[in-house]
Amino acid sequence: NERKRSNRIARGAADAEGEDAMPCDVSLDASDGAAEKANKKAAKKAAKAERRARREGVSSGGQKACDLCARSVDLLIRCEIDRSSGWRMVCGRCWKTPAVAGGVPDGDGQNPNYRYGGLWKNLHRTT
Repeated sequence: NERKRSNRIARGAADAEGEDAMPCDVSLDASDGAAEKANKKAAKKAAKAERRARREGVSSGGQKACDLCARSVDLLIRCEIDRSSGWRMVCGRCWKTPAVAGGVPDGDGQNPNYRYGGLWKNLHRTT
């Protein structure tokens, strides 16, 4: 109905100017609607596949990478290793090394620039 009304308005404007009526191109409108429908369907399928992958444990599901070793994990420790570089997100394996903290929240004393800044947990992980 909306398309018919807009075509009628366009034809009326063309008639008022004394020109021939504008031809209405219904095929373009139909193909736009079909393309929009296909895009919506593809997005829905992709979302379903992502949910299925999360359930099966295949998807990373929001994991983040360690700043030192680039491993994707569900738990990162925010800490300062040296004063010049700022805060880093470090995985448990790297955090336990003497260069970082030695596995102690307040540091083991070997790195005087170490400062603990809290935890980041992946709340979207699959159990």
